[in-house]
Amino acid sequence: MHFIDVYREGDRVIMDISANAFLHHMVRNIAGVLMAIGAGHQPVEWTQQLLAVKNRQLAGVTAPPDGLYLAGVYYPEVFGIDNHAIFKKLPADAKRFD
Repeated sequence: MHFIDVYREGDRVIMDISANAFLHHMVRNIAGVLMAIGAGHQPVEWTQQLLAVKNRQLAGVTAPPDGLYLAGVYYPEVFGIDNHAIFKKLPADAKRFD
C-alpha cells in the first residue's frame, strides 16, 4: 500500500487509497474499519490491533460498495496513457511495477 488519504468535501467523506495490488474487498474492509472508528465505536488504536492479530473476522463490518469508485489506473509512460492526478501523491520510491 502506498497511501491512504481520508478527507471531507462537504457532506462527503473521500478516501483515496493507492497500492500496487488489492485483495478482494480490501478497500471495503478498510472503509468499514475507518467508519467504525469515525463513528466512535472503536478507538483509533483498534487499527493497529487488527493488523497485529492478522484476523480479518475481528474487523467487523465490510462497507457496502455504494459510493466506492475506481479513480484511476497507473500506466507506465511507455504506453502514452495519461495518469489520473491522484498519482501525483505517490512517493517517489513507490514500486509500481515488478
